[in-house]
Amino acid sequence: MTAPLKVALVGAGGQVGPYLLEYLSEDPQLSLLGICRNAVTAGPLRLAGFKIECGEIADPAVAADLLGDCDVVANLAAGSGTSLAEARAQDQAVLRSLVRLSGRKKIIHFSSVGVYGTCLVEGRNTFQRPRPDWSYGKDKLRLEHYLRGLMRYSRHSVVTLRLGHVYGVSQWVSRWVLTTTSRSRIDCVSSSPASGP
Repeated sequence: MTAPLKVALVGAGGQVGPYLLEYLSEDPQLSLLGICRNAVTAGPLRLAGFKIECGEIADPAVAADLLGDCDVVANLAAGSGTSLAEARAQDQAVLRSLVRLSGRKKIIHFSSVGVYGTCLVEGRNTFQRPRPDWSYGKDKLRLEHYLRGLMRYSRHSVVTLRLGHVYGVSQWVSRWVLTTTSRSRIDCVSSSPASGP
């Protein structure tokens, strides 16, 4: 029997991480490790029975210590800080730490369908060449390009997933949709034109 594949989820306490931990934990061929920045975020996941470690992956030494023996590293982390520039710098530092890990790993970088902007337009904004028209999408695409540049001299392999909306009770968009639709009552009144002569 082969040993289980060691998979680490960086940013396990975020919007997507808990769902992925729960889903993947059902696979006996995987040995899962969730990575959170701090014990506050890690607490609920530990109580749920998941194996969680805390540390700042933006620090290469911490990344090497926590992820050194993993086969697959999924990057779900999103930078935080008092400014957009600080969050961007943190996102880039995490990617640099992942690319510098020793050995040969599979890195799965979670991006967003936000890179496509409001809509796809043939010849201008396509799946192959997205041109986002809002800041969130631009940041996500910029980070994808940054990772692609780092990977030029890496022994690791990387896959970028552009994730859409994840539905669930802890997702703010899901809560907003449910709240909005339950508050507004749509009355469908069927009116037929007056019959002619």
